[in-house]
Amino acid sequence: MIPKINVINKKNIRKRENIFDEDYSESFEDYIEDFIEEYSNENKICEIQNLSDLTKIKRPIESLTDELDLISPYFGNEYYLFTQNKEIKIKKMENYIDNYFFETDFGLMMTRNMGEFGGGLYNLTKNGLEKVEYGNFSYVFGYNHKVYAITSLAHLSFVKCSLYEIKKFKDKYETILIFENEEMTMDCCYSDEKYLYFFSDPYNKYSGLFRLNLDNYHLELICKDILGSININSIIKQNSIIYLYGNYNLMKYNLKTDEIEYYTNLKQDEISELYVDDKKLIDLWNEYLF
Repeated sequence: MIPKINVINKKNIRKRENIFDEDYSESFEDYIEDFIEEYSNENKICEIQNLSDLTKIKRPIESLTDELDLISPYFGNEYYLFTQNKEIKIKKMENYIDNYFFETDFGLMMTRNMGEFGGGLYNLTKNGLEKVEYGNFSYVFGYNHKVYAITSLAHLSFVKCSLYEIKKFKDKYETILIFENEEMTMDCCYSDEKYLYFFSDPYNKYSGLFRLNLDNYHLELICKDILGSININSIIKQNSIIYLYGNYNLMKYNLKTDEIEYYTNLKQDEISELYVDDKKLIDLWNEYLF
């Protein structure tokens, strides 16, 4: 079942120019500026992996950890997908700074999603930091000469995602709520032509790989239960293939044939040091290989 998208009646659009609490806004702006200053000179690629070097596996490697009884949803997610000379690769960064910056028609926009502690959307200009909107923003993209931004939050039993159109009139920003849903998340996204591809966490009521038509806001479930409990951190579409990565797992989904292939970017020396739940991965390794 596909969730119904609540499309907002544009007659009810309201401007959100002064939604920031002033005291909180000042402290948050200081935090953002410290964040930029701290990491802007350290955004270096530590490692690049070619997809041809990955190991093909039968199924995703779930519950992977380097210590017994200590499973982190972010384990292995210092790696993520990127495109270099039109070729999809995996890179490891010293930090996640470039995950937060997006080139738009307004300039370089920055998102910050701190979960239950809030976040915000900012535009970085030569004159300084411009506030756009408060919220759990995680992705910004352009389509048809418009700028869109996404919020997504899952905390305890609370789940919500939203899509906004961002407009600017002189020095004032206006955020227009296009749709929102309280039964799914948009954990990572990729825009391609008129479609927005995104993944919703498997613990949500509606989970899997989705595609949203940006012309009519029709939502389509492409594939459900594709990666189990894997925490996806990046998506890229190239031709008819969608690539998803998370927790040392890569999935290739063919939109034309519905075929799915799984790979891992684990190295041989890492396999002998890791665990799956309470068992050593090296003892289970042959179960994953073809």
